[in-house]
Amino acid sequence: MIKMIKYFLLLFVGVSLLSSCNKEERYSKRWMQKEVMSGEWQVSEITVDGVSETVIPTLRIDDCDIYADTCTGQWITGDNSADFIWQFQDKGKEFVLYRRDGADCCDFITDISEIQCYNYSGNYEVIKAKKKEMSFESNTTVGYEGSTVKLVLTRKE
Repeated sequence: MIKMIKYFLLLFVGVSLLSSCNKEERYSKRWMQKEVMSGEWQVSEITVDGVSETVIPTLRIDDCDIYADTCTGQWITGDNSADFIWQFQDKGKEFVLYRRDGADCCDFITDISEIQCYNYSGNYEVIKAKKKEMSFESNTTVGYEGSTVKLVLTRKE
Protein backbone atom coordinates (compact mmCIF):
# COMPACT_ATOMS: atom_id res chain seq x y z
CA MET A 1 0.00 0.00 0.00
CA ILE A 2 2.79 2.45 0.90
CA LYS A 3 4.58 1.54 -2.32
CA MET A 4 1.44 2.40 -4.29
CA ILE A 5 1.07 5.76 -2.53
CA LYS A 6 4.71 6.62 -3.27
CA TYR A 7 4.16 5.69 -6.93
CA PHE A 8 1.10 7.93 -7.27
CA LEU A 9 2.83 10.74 -5.39
CA LEU A 10 5.84 10.51 -7.72
CA LEU A 11 3.56 10.38 -10.76
CA PHE A 12 1.62 13.43 -9.53
CA VAL A 13 4.80 15.45 -8.93
CA GLY A 14 6.18 14.51 -12.35
CA VAL A 15 3.00 15.46 -14.20
CA SER A 16 2.76 18.73 -12.23
CA LEU A 17 6.31 19.70 -13.14
CA LEU A 18 5.87 18.88 -16.81
CA SER A 19 2.61 20.75 -17.13
CA SER A 20 3.54 23.90 -15.21
CA CYS A 21 7.23 24.59 -15.66
CA ASN A 22 7.49 25.61 -19.27
CA LYS A 23 5.01 28.32 -20.13
CA GLU A 24 8.04 30.45 -20.98
CA GLU A 25 8.92 28.06 -23.81
CA ARG A 26 5.29 27.75 -24.95
CA TYR A 27 4.75 31.53 -25.04
CA SER A 28 8.13 32.07 -26.74
CA LYS A 29 7.20 29.60 -29.48
CA ARG A 30 3.87 31.40 -29.99
CA TRP A 31 5.74 34.70 -30.15
CA MET A 32 8.20 33.43 -32.80
CA GLN A 33 5.92 31.00 -34.66
CA LYS A 34 6.89 31.52 -38.29
CA GLU A 35 6.08 28.10 -39.73
CA VAL A 36 2.36 28.59 -39.11
CA MET A 37 2.10 32.35 -39.58
CA SER A 38 4.49 35.27 -39.90
CA GLY A 39 6.83 36.23 -37.08
CA GLU A 40 5.33 39.71 -37.09
CA TRP A 41 2.92 41.23 -34.61
CA GLN A 42 0.90 44.38 -35.28
CA VAL A 43 0.46 46.53 -32.20
CA SER A 44 -3.29 47.03 -32.18
CA GLU A 45 -3.27 49.11 -29.00
CA ILE A 46 -0.55 50.97 -27.17
CA THR A 47 -1.65 53.26 -24.35
CA VAL A 48 -0.15 55.18 -21.45
CA ASP A 49 -2.67 55.74 -18.65
CA GLY A 50 -5.45 55.17 -21.22
CA VAL A 51 -4.09 57.68 -23.78
CA SER A 52 -3.45 56.02 -27.16
CA GLU A 53 -0.15 56.31 -29.02
CA THR A 54 -0.66 57.87 -32.46
CA VAL A 55 2.23 56.08 -34.23
CA ILE A 56 1.52 52.34 -34.17
CA PRO A 57 4.48 49.98 -34.69
CA THR A 58 4.86 46.43 -35.98
CA LEU A 59 7.12 44.03 -34.09
CA ARG A 60 9.16 41.54 -36.13
CA ILE A 61 10.38 38.62 -34.03
CA ASP A 62 13.58 36.74 -34.90
CA ASP A 63 13.73 32.98 -34.39
CA CYS A 64 16.00 31.90 -31.51
CA ASP A 65 16.81 29.19 -29.01
CA ILE A 66 15.44 30.70 -25.79
CA TYR A 67 17.89 28.69 -23.68
CA ALA A 68 21.07 29.46 -25.65
CA ASP A 69 20.50 32.84 -27.32
CA THR A 70 19.62 36.40 -26.51
CA CYS A 71 16.33 36.63 -28.40
CA THR A 72 15.86 39.70 -30.59
CA GLY A 73 13.31 41.53 -32.68
CA GLN A 74 12.70 44.79 -34.52
CA TRP A 75 10.32 47.61 -33.56
CA ILE A 76 9.20 48.96 -36.94
CA THR A 77 7.42 52.22 -37.80
CA GLY A 78 7.28 53.01 -41.50
CA ASP A 79 10.79 52.69 -42.97
CA ASN A 80 12.53 52.93 -39.59
CA SER A 81 13.30 50.23 -37.06
CA ALA A 82 14.94 49.68 -33.67
CA ASP A 83 16.36 46.43 -32.34
CA PHE A 84 15.19 45.00 -29.03
CA ILE A 85 15.77 41.94 -26.88
CA TRP A 86 12.90 39.98 -25.36
CA GLN A 87 12.21 37.10 -22.99
CA PHE A 88 9.30 35.46 -21.17
CA GLN A 89 10.09 34.87 -17.48
CA ASP A 90 8.54 33.68 -14.22
CA LYS A 91 6.72 30.72 -15.79
CA GLY A 92 5.24 32.93 -18.50
CA LYS A 93 3.80 35.55 -16.14
CA GLU A 94 6.32 38.23 -17.12
CA PHE A 95 7.49 39.53 -20.49
CA VAL A 96 10.70 41.57 -20.79
CA LEU A 97 11.36 43.88 -23.74
CA TYR A 98 14.40 46.19 -23.88
CA ARG A 99 15.87 48.32 -26.64
CA ARG A 100 19.14 46.87 -27.80
CA ASP A 101 22.31 48.91 -28.28
CA GLY A 102 22.37 52.59 -29.05
CA ALA A 103 22.20 55.53 -26.66
CA ASP A 104 21.10 54.90 -23.10
CA CYS A 105 18.97 58.00 -23.15
CA CYS A 106 16.20 59.18 -25.41
CA ASP A 107 17.82 62.67 -25.71
CA PHE A 108 20.20 61.46 -28.44
CA ILE A 109 17.61 59.61 -30.53
CA THR A 110 15.68 61.18 -33.41
CA ASP A 111 14.04 58.14 -35.07
CA ILE A 112 10.46 57.46 -33.86
CA SER A 113 11.10 53.69 -33.76
CA GLU A 114 14.12 54.19 -31.52
CA ILE A 115 12.25 56.64 -29.26
CA GLN A 116 9.23 54.36 -28.87
CA CYS A 117 11.34 51.24 -28.36
CA TYR A 118 13.36 53.06 -25.69
CA ASN A 119 10.32 54.54 -23.89
CA TYR A 120 8.32 51.27 -23.92
CA SER A 121 11.27 49.13 -22.77
CA GLY A 122 10.55 47.38 -19.49
CA ASN A 123 9.16 44.42 -17.62
CA TYR A 124 5.54 43.64 -18.45
CA GLU A 125 2.93 41.44 -16.82
CA VAL A 126 1.49 38.95 -19.32
CA ILE A 127 -2.26 39.53 -19.46
CA LYS A 128 -3.02 37.35 -22.49
CA ALA A 129 -0.81 34.95 -24.49
CA LYS A 130 -2.81 33.35 -27.29
CA LYS A 131 -1.60 32.23 -30.72
CA LYS A 132 -3.02 35.29 -32.50
CA GLU A 133 -3.20 37.87 -29.71
CA MET A 134 -1.01 38.89 -26.79
CA SER A 135 -1.37 41.68 -24.28
CA PHE A 136 1.00 43.06 -21.67
CA GLU A 137 0.84 45.75 -18.96
CA SER A 138 3.57 47.57 -17.05
CA ASN A 139 4.09 50.37 -14.55
CA THR A 140 7.88 50.21 -14.86
CA THR A 141 8.77 51.11 -18.44
CA VAL A 142 11.84 53.26 -19.01
CA GLY A 143 9.95 56.24 -20.46
CA TYR A 144 6.72 56.03 -18.44
CA GLU A 145 7.71 54.79 -14.96
CA GLY A 146 4.69 54.94 -12.65
CA SER A 147 2.20 55.13 -15.53
CA THR A 148 0.20 52.15 -16.75
CA VAL A 149 1.42 51.09 -20.18
CA LYS A 150 -0.69 48.60 -22.11
CA LEU A 151 0.43 46.79 -25.27
CA VAL A 152 -2.02 44.68 -27.25
CA LEU A 153 -0.58 42.80 -30.22
CA THR A 154 -2.22 40.85 -33.03
CA ARG A 155 -0.28 38.40 -35.18
CA LYS A 156 0.06 39.57 -38.78
CA GLU A 157 -1.08 36.95 -41.26
